[in-house]
Amino acid sequence: MRLRSREILAICFGLPVIVLSGAYAWLVAEHGSLLLWNVTVHESGNYTLGETILYFRHFLREVPTLIGMALFTVAAYVSQAGVPQLSDARTRGAAGRIALYTLGSATMLVLLSFLIAAREYGVSSALLDLGQWRTRDDLVVAGSHWRFHWLSSLWFAAAAIVAVRILAWLHASDATGAVTPRGIWWIAGGYFIGLTLIFGLSREIFLDPRYVGHQAREILTHGPVTLPLTIGALYVVVSRLGYARGGMQKSVAPFLSRDWLAIAALVLSLAIPLGLALGTLFGNALATGQRDHGLAAMVAAHFFEHLLDYVLTLLMVIGAYALVAWRRA
Repeated sequence: MRLRSREILAICFGLPVIVLSGAYAWLVAEHGSLLLWNVTVHESGNYTLGETILYFRHFLREVPTLIGMALFTVAAYVSQAGVPQLSDARTRGAAGRIALYTLGSATMLVLLSFLIAAREYGVSSALLDLGQWRTRDDLVVAGSHWRFHWLSSLWFAAAAIVAVRILAWLHASDATGAVTPRGIWWIAGGYFIGLTLIFGLSREIFLDPRYVGHQAREILTHGPVTLPLTIGALYVVVSRLGYARGGMQKSVAPFLSRDWLAIAALVLSLAIPLGLALGTLFGNALATGQRDHGLAAMVAAHFFEHLLDYVLTLLMVIGAYALVAWRRA
């Protein structure tokens, strides 16, 4: 089976729309109102839908994690599709402009969020959020946010590899002329390992019901939304730069060759959510969450709490790939 470009894009952009629409419909059914902007929907009971979407303190906490997710997505895509050789000055200039506008917009989004959070709660509070001290407003522990997202971040890296390999298998072409720089893997891996060394690891990541449940929910959120969005965006950008069919080159079935990275990624992408799901169901993880306002607040509203995350990750993924293409030209 081979998928056409529009079918690939329909999956990559249609799935997030369906998931977000379903989450909104769940909240509508829960609160009995079609217009939810001013309705309290957050699991803490403190924020309306509008405040949940524009929850800048939470967004700042996510930034280091999102950078890692963006780097791993670009690395996975580059390892399969490569980077097109930009043969003319016009295309090279387009890649440079894409990188400038998207990475510049990403930087401005983070700076603006920091300024708003600092104005409302103080600079020290905003720095605590960005520095991974908080997972919830009332929990302040050094490095805790990174540890609360460690397994889900590792899963995202593995899932990006798996998703891109499957895309290449279903949508291969005879495209040639690409280069496959390996440096992006060193950057992505070094970033993840470096922040892990800074913020530390703990047994709670694997055993504590709060950690297990939180990471399971992160996968439930980023898996059907952030992952397809970023891969779809890269497909569009690569095609716009003149590389047919998103740069996907012919390959055998994705996990039948001696590609140990792909095999390890497949195992991790299945084992991590399975383990977290079992831990959530049988480890009393739900009881440790902020569940006073119902399951819809814990699950459905969480998709909208990450809305700014989707935007930032998209900007960083597009910008990083365009920057690599521009530098390789």
